[in-house]
Amino acid sequence: MGRVSISKKTQNQILMESKRRCALCFGIDGNFSEKKGQIAHIDQNNENSNESNLAWLCLEHHDAFDSKTSQSKNYTKEEVVNYKKSLILKIKNLSENDQSQLRGFINKYDVFFRYIDEPIYDFRIEVEEYNEIKSAILDFSMFYFESKDVKVYLDEISNSLNRILGIYDNYDYERNQSFIHYVGEQGCRDKYKDLCTAELENIISNYNKLRELI
Repeated sequence: MGRVSISKKTQNQILMESKRRCALCFGIDGNFSEKKGQIAHIDQNNENSNESNLAWLCLEHHDAFDSKTSQSKNYTKEEVVNYKKSLILKIKNLSENDQSQLRGFINKYDVFFRYIDEPIYDFRIEVEEYNEIKSAILDFSMFYFESKDVKVYLDEISNSLNRILGIYDNYDYERNQSFIHYVGEQGCRDKYKDLCTAELENIISNYNKLRELI
């Protein structure tokens, strides 16, 4: 299969987040100036156009990164990945305090976000799990971040979690001591599933954006 074109939306995201600064120029030389360049596939697989696999490189570094010369050691994908992260941190101006807080947040809640979809897709949730989500939302507000981007991502996550809990609070769900479960009409199940799916996608998308900052 040939090269898969990068969508306009993804191209714009890479251009916006990099500000057309080359990840290798920045990582190796500390050069933060705008460069003419191209969007590179980090794993060098042109079929993989996921955002996490793309980086803005100047023309010289892109040619060197893609070359197959045996005369010298090429730049590695690990270098590009790490320099890209450092560049994004520089652009977003994430303070040391924010980085420390964010690492603490991710260490505390990584398992929570990895398994958040399991209770929600069953059309019933344990009261203990419901309370855990509610408690997590309150706990999120205890983390103080200076970065507006981090605040936006956390607000998106909190709002989606609140909307999911709101579904379990409506009259189509019944609560006992152990569970909150669906008792509404069969035809409404798909509606709630679609709503939950959209909110879960928003949660995971914004959580991954937080992870990419570290």
